[in-house]
Amino acid sequence: MSAGISLLSKSIGMISSRDFLRGKSAAIFDFDGTLGDTIDLWNKVDVELATELGYPGLDSRECHAFREAALRRYKNQENPYRCYCGDFAKRIGCSLSAEEVHARRYRISRRMLREEVRLREGAAAALKRIKSLGLRMAVATTTRRANIEIYCRQNQNILDEIHLNEVFEHFVCAEDVRNIKPDPECYLKAIDYLGLPAEAIFAVEDTLSGVEAAVRAGLVCIGIREENSVPDAEEIKARTAIYFDDYAAFLAWLG
Repeated sequence: MSAGISLLSKSIGMISSRDFLRGKSAAIFDFDGTLGDTIDLWNKVDVELATELGYPGLDSRECHAFREAALRRYKNQENPYRCYCGDFAKRIGCSLSAEEVHARRYRISRRMLREEVRLREGAAAALKRIKSLGLRMAVATTTRRANIEIYCRQNQNILDEIHLNEVFEHFVCAEDVRNIKPDPECYLKAIDYLGLPAEAIFAVEDTLSGVEAAVRAGLVCIGIREENSVPDAEEIKARTAIYFDDYAAFLAWLG
């Protein structure tokens, strides 16, 4: 077994790319964490927001936990992020309204999406290789379509490597679904667009919730290691056909 690759079952031996791809016509990728190096982006946004509002030194990990708890609490609200911004302001002792804080956060995030987000190392090469094999590709993500549009049209870091809208023929985004991962809705919508049976498609994911969504949609899934998902790595490996430590290993496997 080559370095960087873990298999679902040692008893079946190495799964070659030729055997795995036999009968496959398409791939569906997650974006955040899987293709885009974006997992810590929103922590950076909130740390910069706090600094701009006069509260420097906010701990990014603490910020992540606070944001996730607030978004779960407000998940049924019309704009969960605006509600979160209201709580964020109170937490740091800022007198601005939720709307004002949300507007500032939006401005900061747009700049970071344009200027700081990059694809994970080797991701563009892997996408080009998959496309060269004649497979169709789509994205199933819980990020908003406006973010994807920035990655496709305005983020020069990404554009210098690949034009995403020339590789992917369809993007299922947050606005397209009512239920987020691990619900399979986004994958089911992508499968429906591709018009192929689930067994003709494979998914690529980095998180346990993403893998569960893909599997519940009837897809075989490839896992890509991501630092924030390491605590779930063993469970991810148990649910995926192959697990790669990085895109170098994925690309080597593709040949």
